[in-house]
Amino acid sequence: MRVLITTDAFPPVCGGSGWSTYELAKGLRSRSHHVEIIRPLVDHSEEVTESFDDFAPTLFRHWSPSVPYVRNYFKNELLYRRLTKYLSQVIRENKIDIVHAQHRLTGPPSVAAANLEGIPSV
Repeated sequence: MRVLITTDAFPPVCGGSGWSTYELAKGLRSRSHHVEIIRPLVDHSEEVTESFDDFAPTLFRHWSPSVPYVRNYFKNELLYRRLTKYLSQVIRENKIDIVHAQHRLTGPPSVAAANLEGIPSV
C-alpha cells in the first residue's frame, strides 16, 4: 500500500507529534508499505534535518508573518488552500492509496485532498 502521512513535525527535533509520526511510518515500512511524508514549514527559523532513519519528509514551505492574528490567517486559511492543492497533486503523481493526517494543522487539507482524489483518509 502507498501511504501519505502529513504532519507538523518529524524527528530528530520535534515533540510527541513528530515522534508518533516516525513510529507510524517505521511500522508501516517494516510491513513493506511505501510511505511518503509531507510537512508544512511555516516557521522558517526552525531547524530542519533533511532525513532521519532513511525517511526524507518533503517540506511544504509556506510563508507567514510574525504578527499575531495575521499569522493565524496565513498559517491556517491560506495554508489550507495551498496545501490541499499540493497534496492532491502528490496523491495523483505518486498513486497514493490512503492519506493519514497526523496533526490538526495538516488534517483539513489532507482530508480535502483525499476526497478530491477519491481515496480514503484517516
